[in-house]
Amino acid sequence: MRPPPLSAGLLAAACVVGAVAQTAGPRFDGERKRDPLVPLVKPAQPVLPPYRLVITPASAVDENQPIQVQPQPSPAVANAQGERSCTVSLRPESGSGASWQGVPDTSCSRIDTLRLPMGTYRARLTMRWRPAGETMAREDSHDLPYAVRVGDRVRVLSLRTEPAQPETRVAAKLAWEVLNSGPQAVAPLVVEFRRDGQVVERRTRPSLAPGEVWRDGFIFTVAEARRVALGIVADPDNRAGEPEPHRANNSLERFADVVPGPPPTPVLVLGDVTPNPGITGQRPATWSRALTLCNVDPDARYVSEVRGPACMPLPCGGPYSGTPSRGDFRAGAFNANGSALTPACPGGLSFAGGLNPGTWQGPIGHTREHRFDLTVFAEKNGRRSPAATASFTVQPNCRPPCVETER
Repeated sequence: MRPPPLSAGLLAAACVVGAVAQTAGPRFDGERKRDPLVPLVKPAQPVLPPYRLVITPASAVDENQPIQVQPQPSPAVANAQGERSCTVSLRPESGSGASWQGVPDTSCSRIDTLRLPMGTYRARLTMRWRPAGETMAREDSHDLPYAVRVGDRVRVLSLRTEPAQPETRVAAKLAWEVLNSGPQAVAPLVVEFRRDGQVVERRTRPSLAPGEVWRDGFIFTVAEARRVALGIVADPDNRAGEPEPHRANNSLERFADVVPGPPPTPVLVLGDVTPNPGITGQRPATWSRALTLCNVDPDARYVSEVRGPACMPLPCGGPYSGTPSRGDFRAGAFNANGSALTPACPGGLSFAGGLNPGTWQGPIGHTREHRFDLTVFAEKNGRRSPAATASFTVQPNCRPPCVETER
């Protein structure tokens, strides 16, 4: 049999009793007990600091570049009332090494410019301020990581030739300037010099201080008229430890157009003085001497000048009358006594073939030695070479007692 249905009043009473029993008894949500009779409290909103730290350039910089640190107002700056102070500092992340400590600034608008050695730093802005509606001051901070990287340490400032247009066979100077652009000494500093891509010179300086410029140069010659590539490389072994992007200014190249210069300087080689018997065959009256002209330019014109004594009563002959005599020679090598290439030129300087300009001889004095001076220079393309000179003396041929016959 079905139970009799509840009346409306009994049904309502049962619902109320059930609700009261459900509310009064414990309720578990998982393992956490929650009591709906205890109201939830909304947490208080945090008060944001009125300033934040700004570093320029941001995040990182090369070691030889300055940085700027400064506080910058945040959106919460309006909450700061009355007392305020901002202090910036930088400390190495490792805890040891160079650091920088700023001074407190009550305006929080100070900008500091500084340089730091290479390393990783922790930059901090410390703020003391009083929020609106509070009586006690607060202290907050804003930290930023910052890196100082290896920067530019060696730089080639200039490379030039002196004169600007070198000439063949004429000594020219390759001058350079190298700067230590880093914060510490480079020791040692090596520079290499290249001509047409080949290393021809290497110089070493024991140390170059920060900001110091090494100015120097070396002498070079070029034998042919042509364009020559001249280059310098500073610190080729990267002992300064520069990163690759900063090594681009460690080298420099210049092109020099070498133009024809004067002919080479002649080299004179003299043989021994050979006395020649006089007419009577008793005493030598004249001498002869071998002369070889070396290092000649086959296309040059060579001019000789000889100075000798004015001797009386023995006639000296045309070339040796006290005024310079001149003779022209072309190409090859010549020997004045007809024996070509004797004596020999040093180092294989002589050219094949020889010219005999005539017998080179002079007088022998009775009681006084005679001095002779020889000068030879070359001419080509309207240019004259430096002169080669030779001087020697010929002793008198007298036999005691000597009688003065010259005046």
